[in-house]
Amino acid sequence: MLSADELLETFEALTLPAIAVDSATFATVGATTVGAQLLALAPEARDASWLDRVHPDDRSSLRAALASRKSAQLSARFSNDKKTYHFISFEIRPRDSFAFVALSELPGEISSERAELEALLEALPFDVWERDAKGILIRQNPQALRNWGAQLGRGIDEMGLAPEVTALWKEMNARALAGEVVSMPIDYEVAGRRVNYVNLIAPVREGGQIRGVVGVNIDITATRSAEAELARAQVQLVQRERLAALGELAAVVAHEVRNPLGSIFNSLSSLRRTLTLTGDSEVLFGILEEESARLNRTVADLLNYARPLEPERRQEDLLELARDCLRLGMRTLRTGALPIESEVIARGVIEPFPTDPILLRIALSNLVTNAVQAMPEGGRLNITIKQTRHRDEDSVAITVTDTGKGIPQDVLKRVFEPFFTTRASGTGLGLAVVRRIAEAHDGLVTAESDSQRGTAFTLLLPRRPL
Repeated sequence: MLSADELLETFEALTLPAIAVDSATFATVGATTVGAQLLALAPEARDASWLDRVHPDDRSSLRAALASRKSAQLSARFSNDKKTYHFISFEIRPRDSFAFVALSELPGEISSERAELEALLEALPFDVWERDAKGILIRQNPQALRNWGAQLGRGIDEMGLAPEVTALWKEMNARALAGEVVSMPIDYEVAGRRVNYVNLIAPVREGGQIRGVVGVNIDITATRSAEAELARAQVQLVQRERLAALGELAAVVAHEVRNPLGSIFNSLSSLRRTLTLTGDSEVLFGILEEESARLNRTVADLLNYARPLEPERRQEDLLELARDCLRLGMRTLRTGALPIESEVIARGVIEPFPTDPILLRIALSNLVTNAVQAMPEGGRLNITIKQTRHRDEDSVAITVTDTGKGIPQDVLKRVFEPFFTTRASGTGLGLAVVRRIAEAHDGLVTAESDSQRGTAFTLLLPRRPL
């Protein structure tokens, strides 16, 4: 039996790629460096991981030949770069406790067209890959290797994809093996980031037979994001144009309605001082005052909704601002006998937040008003504030919850539409104003409701520098 030193001396004298393999464990116990570019193996490689570079269909026959302790020569597909397989000749010569294996790439002319194709695959900025008829990955270009890691020799089930994506890949692979060219968008989770791809798969034919499939994955995440941003910008532009027209109308309405309203309020005040009202006269006079006030609120809501919103941000104590809105709302709105318990809750440390305090007060007051009106028989009203992350930005979430009877789902879809209301005395602008204020802060407002737990409105506002 050769000693370790004698084995290394033998390898140093060789001019061809070769390895010494333990016949029991298949671990390498020595290797030449001549074929390093071909094999990517080093003398210190003391395990059997080199077998992972052999195509799965060829691996068992190579293992059997090594374990037989007999001289043999066979060819197998082998990858030296984890990107593609090459056909390699393995010439095996047994020794006492190891097998001496000489390797050489099988001869074959590489045409200039093939060389140009290989160079193109190396340079392409998107993923290119190939699978054999059994679904085993036999090629991936450098971009695919960077994005997905070494997947050579793996089937679709072994790629670690989500179950629904695996099922989609299997479907596309089967359709391509049946002769179809398949194109399909798929979203992936890559390195903790959600990415959007368009996948193209086509059959590979040889001698009239389909021997596998070739695919291209094109990352369209940036394009999809740009399209979404453009769509948002278009929606905002249309909204601004509508609001501009509505603002002009609101100004005319405010002028034409508030001047007569002012005269009505003055007249009512004078009459109440000079007349002694009893019975039906008192009731009718009260209705006149109440309806005049409601008309004035409608004009104010219309002006609030239509006017341009440009937040003037400053650092605000959100907890104190929320407590003020809650105290004022409970004092001015709650007139029934049944109690409403209320509280402002902080989830964690709430740092001062850059916001327009006037606009945020209007938004929170409208949400508190809705919550109180949703609980005519009493209940609980909470305002919960917490730091969070939204759209990869530091944000704050302000949630107003009530324990009322809830909002039906078909109504919940429309609650932020201007002039949509289910109350006889409502203007349908309160929640529309809340949404406008949230969007003016580059945020949004969401609503959740069911008949068992009540309703929750959440303002999500990103932190912006002053």
